[in-house]
Amino acid sequence: MNFWWSKTLELLPLVSEWKISQSILDIVLNDIANWTSAYQDVEFVVFDTETTGLGARTDEIIEIGAVIVKNNQIKHKDWSFKDYEYYISSPERFKEMDSFPYFIVPKSWYIPEKIVELTHISMDKIIAWLGPNAPEWERSFENFPDAFNAFIDFIDGRPLVAHNANFDTKMFKIAFTLFQNEIDLALNNPDHPLTKRKIAEFFNLDVIDTYSDAKKLLTINPNLSHQNGVLSEFFWLPPQKDLLHRAIYDVVFTSRNLFWLYEYAYNTYNYEIVN
Repeated sequence: MNFWWSKTLELLPLVSEWKISQSILDIVLNDIANWTSAYQDVEFVVFDTETTGLGARTDEIIEIGAVIVKNNQIKHKDWSFKDYEYYISSPERFKEMDSFPYFIVPKSWYIPEKIVELTHISMDKIIAWLGPNAPEWERSFENFPDAFNAFIDFIDGRPLVAHNANFDTKMFKIAFTLFQNEIDLALNNPDHPLTKRKIAEFFNLDVIDTYSDAKKLLTINPNLSHQNGVLSEFFWLPPQKDLLHRAIYDVVFTSRNLFWLYEYAYNTYNYEIVN
């Protein structure tokens, strides 16, 4: 490809600067009188990724899971919002969420065995979910640009939330670089829905990290782990261990932890200035 005509090169500075831009503490303390409107009236997209490794330059995203959250509830396919307990009471109800539970064929066509054991995501499973005959609940994209475009459409400009968001944002930066040629082909194809404007909007989205906020907020027990599952137990909802390390399940627990961190921040730091 002739990179003199590359549209992605113009986006690289924006991509490299993308980072966590909001914290729960800042939102609560900056406008504590109206903190409920900062949370209860806003729709967030809580997302997670599963990858082929821990963020090396050649590691790839193999699953993106995301849900839409508002006022301590997750959006249902019927456009209503339902409590977490409704979904968690039966894993089959996860299929009723208005969610983004998609897999991506890695460019290398390889997933390390340790990742397969951890996530239960294998190449055979991803390939089986390609095409129109795949179940609606779990489908695969053949390439990153198609998955990226669909994810941007799902987000629809909402602020993002992730647990350990530094990792997930880094993986999207890596994916943008790793698939730069493929993204350029999509951008130069008038029939492809991915555009420079959509990519720029994505890398300008606000991001909240429940992991870093938990470390700032939950100081009562210095030995408390801030892993997603441990936080769920701290907030009285132990996760099902066999469901962890699958993006679409992890986001449900992150969503609930987001609400309780907001509640904890408000109740603990009401009208106090925290350094």
